Amino acid sequence: MKKLRYILLFLSALTFHSCTEPVSSLPARPVGIQINTNQDFFVHFQPVNLYDYVIADAEGLHYHNQIRRYQEGHGAHGYGGVIIIVTGSELNPYASFDMACPACSLSTGKCHVTQMDGFFMVCPDCNERYDMTAYGVPTKGKSKERLKQYNTHVVNGVIRISN
Repeated sequence: MKKLRYILLFLSALTFHSCTEPVSSLPARPVGIQINTNQDFFVHFQPVNLYDYVIADAEGLHYHNQIRRYQEGHGAHGYGGVIIIVTGSELNPYASFDMACPACSLSTGKCHVTQMDGFFMVCPDCNERYDMTAYGVPTKGKSKERLKQYNTHVVNGVIRISN
């Protein structure tokens, strides 16, 4: 009976631990991005186009080598810019991550994972590879944490990204 109690206590602790959000070492910066996939500019940014992406940074929204500048007062884009990817999941077809590399951003200043290599984001400074099919998990072991993830919700074709 005592053994059963310890097993149940362990399982409940594991359950509560797995429900918590990963803590990021990156400083908190405001994020407030809106993408309307019903507009011509983003009409192809749809859940059927797996791992298609949009980048939001200080300049605006980048999509297929084009840029849409922010309207006045819009565009809070996290610490190092934000990448919004199509995941293909029915429950949440889009995910968004800060583009600052957790492995070297704090020690060297802002360092961005700006290179896309297949399904991986690659940091040009430390060469860490983040697997976007696994929600930004590092693969080379240089980083001890995954890319910082932001809240991403879709309602009637409008994607909203926030802290």
